[in-house]
Amino acid sequence: MNLGLEGRVALVTGAAGGLGSVIARHLVEEAAQAIADNSGPAAPRLRELMKTVHRMNTERYVGDSKLHEMVEIAMQEDWDVCVVHIECVTGIIGQVIAQGVASGEFEAPDLPLAALCTCTGMVRFFHPQMIAQAINKPSATIDQMVDFLFRALEPR
Repeated sequence: MNLGLEGRVALVTGAAGGLGSVIARHLVEEAAQAIADNSGPAAPRLRELMKTVHRMNTERYVGDSKLHEMVEIAMQEDWDVCVVHIECVTGIIGQVIAQGVASGEFEAPDLPLAALCTCTGMVRFFHPQMIAQAINKPSATIDQMVDFLFRALEPR
């Protein structure tokens, strides 16, 4: 779904349910895919991709307790939609890791597993409820976590 919003700001209301939720998820997916499709080294693109997903989810959810409640309800009522989104983002991360493997930046004998592990490592920065709950708690920064994950992908 290309919404044609490259270089524009989109305000999505009702982003926790119904059409607003679908649009918000597609905006994240579209932004991630646009970064993955850029040229250049894979590592900076993967960092930008993961920071963008985090930023977009933070902007949408942090500080809005009513929205958190709606996200929780949406997750309970339609988990399959969440799974499709998770698989999409994980697949896009996998594309960039594969490009890094092809260029020699990364080593990942099992690309789907590398993408899954990378996405799992970023869950505190991707999942709206975890972002909100961890906002004032001691934690690694997003750059520290990305650096940690990159070390796991370094060629041996």
